[in-house]
Amino acid sequence: MQTNTQDEIRSTLQKFQDGYTAREVGRLDDFMQLFAPNDEIEMIGIGAAKRAATEWFEGQSRIREIVGNDWLCVWMWMAVVLFLVIYSLGEVSDPLLLA
Repeated sequence: MQTNTQDEIRSTLQKFQDGYTAREVGRLDDFMQLFAPNDEIEMIGIGAAKRAATEWFEGQSRIREIVGNDWLCVWMWMAVVLFLVIYSLGEVSDPLLLA
C-alpha cells in the first residue's frame, strides 16, 4: 500500500476522533462528510452482534442520529484509537483497531 493511502486513512480516522472528542453538535453536518454519501454505509458499535440490531447503524440518517445522540450524552465514552494497523488490497483498505 502506498504511504499516501495510509496517511489519508490515518487523517480520516483522526478527524473522526477529533469530532467525537469535541462533540460540537453544531458541526455534525461537517462530521458527516467523513462518511460515504449513500445509504449503503454502516457504522458498527462495540455492542453489535448482527446487522440491523443493537449498535449496528445503516445509512446516513441513522448514523447521523446516533452520532448526534452520542455527542449530546456527556456520559458516553469517547472513541480512542490506541494502536492502528492498516491493511490494503487494491482499492480497499481495512483498518484494524487494537486497544
